[in-house]
Amino acid sequence: MEREQFLSEYNIDERTLAEANISWEELALIRDEYEKIEVLMHDLGKDFIDDYLYDIDKAGIHSYRYRTKDVDHLLEKVIRKRRENPEKFKHLDHTNYYKYMTDLIGIRVLFLYREERLHFHRYI
Repeated sequence: MEREQFLSEYNIDERTLAEANISWEELALIRDEYEKIEVLMHDLGKDFIDDYLYDIDKAGIHSYRYRTKDVDHLLEKVIRKRRENPEKFKHLDHTNYYKYMTDLIGIRVLFLYREERLHFHRYI
């Protein structure tokens, strides 16, 4: 996605991007690095599901789903985090963004009854 389209779609103005103190070139590098590992991240989520949630009846699960973070949402989050907490995120770049972003893989488990989550907690 081009810079202007991205900024418009995520309602980010030039001032906000400047306050995040990260260049568009660095964001493009983060995009490139993440796109290299996104398939691996998806496979890790699938492996977790296969290894731990293979018997959803036994685990007390009604349903589940998993996803990897969309690359554009990742870039928006990088900008937001660097702007909101510049000291904490000042070293975030394309070589280490995954150490700062803890939601690159997401797994959602749905239970029909509250008590089933306790069973799942013991199961996992």
